[in-house]
Amino acid sequence: MMELANFLAEVWGLSIVVLCLSFLVKPKNLKTIFRFIDDEKMLLLIAIINLVLGFALVLTYSVVSLSWTLAVTVLNWIVVLRAVVILFFPEKIVKIAAKLKARTDLWSVFSIVGIILGCLLVYLGFAF
Repeated sequence: MMELANFLAEVWGLSIVVLCLSFLVKPKNLKTIFRFIDDEKMLLLIAIINLVLGFALVLTYSVVSLSWTLAVTVLNWIVVLRAVVILFFPEKIVKIAAKLKARTDLWSVFSIVGIILGCLLVYLGFAF
């Protein structure tokens, strides 16, 4: 089971690092994501993809332990919860996204935090 946790940590970490770097280098990418959220059809598609992917992740790896692997389990569950929230409360998601879209000063901060967390996951995935 540990090999799977390592693999998922590596995938999560690398994905987060690359995405957050792209947001820092090309903020236009983040603006495009906000446009998707404004489109009701795209938001529904995002929710459906997240739901299927989230359940696949949770059914593949959902181990609760007092070690770094708990982070992988939490990330997997966040994907499922995000999908459920989008499906049942899309209007709230649009409102939250509108507030975040207006706070461009926070984009860099969130991206840097994401890069740090992503690097930590990559390290844990490859080191242990």
